[in-house]
Amino acid sequence: MGNLHLVNFVYKKEYSYTKQIYTTLYIIGLTIQYCYIYLFEYENWKRYRMDKELRLKFTRVLHNMEGSGYLRSMIAYNAAPTIEDHKPSSLVVFTSQGKNSMFLWKQYGPEICFDFGLDYFELKKRSECIIVLLYRKKWLEVHLDVQHNQLFLQKMGYSPEDTIEEKLQRLSKRFEMFCPHDVGIFLGIPVEDVEGFILHKGKNCMMCRYWKVYADPQRAETLFNAYDMARSSIAEYVVNQCCV
Repeated sequence: MGNLHLVNFVYKKEYSYTKQIYTTLYIIGLTIQYCYIYLFEYENWKRYRMDKELRLKFTRVLHNMEGSGYLRSMIAYNAAPTIEDHKPSSLVVFTSQGKNSMFLWKQYGPEICFDFGLDYFELKKRSECIIVLLYRKKWLEVHLDVQHNQLFLQKMGYSPEDTIEEKLQRLSKRFEMFCPHDVGIFLGIPVEDVEGFILHKGKNCMMCRYWKVYADPQRAETLFNAYDMARSSIAEYVVNQCCV
């Protein structure tokens, strides 16, 4: 099952328990607050297709976790499509609210990313949250060098000669004032859908789940289903580990 063996390795490290429930929902909501809704996996809890019983079990398990165990589950769930090699990167917001995932990120984040084989870049830091891009470096480099992605990024001020680190630095600077359209390219959203969102100002999309779709809905549906399955696999694994 893709890279689920990485999750098995990670979850053998630590499991502990605590009190609060909807931090994941809060994180998704905060992501919307900072970003255009078509760009990110907005309202995933409601929109992606997980079995209702599994969703409830996963919610309860997450509610009872604490410390690095909670952060591992949160990262594994939110970055599941990237961990499972379905997209080059995922965006996660760590906040000071609830379980204070922002503090947990500072304490355990780099180690957890290493365990999952992920690189990370902190795109934006505020007193109440940190917005982090979790990514596969080689895949992201190749993805950004695809001609149509590169042409779009050039229009946004990126240079073909920029290293991946320079591109991420530029993206971070653009995040200082607003959430830029180009982050969609980094997240693996088809350039036609990013351009369609700009052209139509977020209206008149053909379908909307992980992002607003303006071209090739069949391709989008295939991607959405792959992301759903990756998240369901992670949720099922976490639930089963906690029930052992």
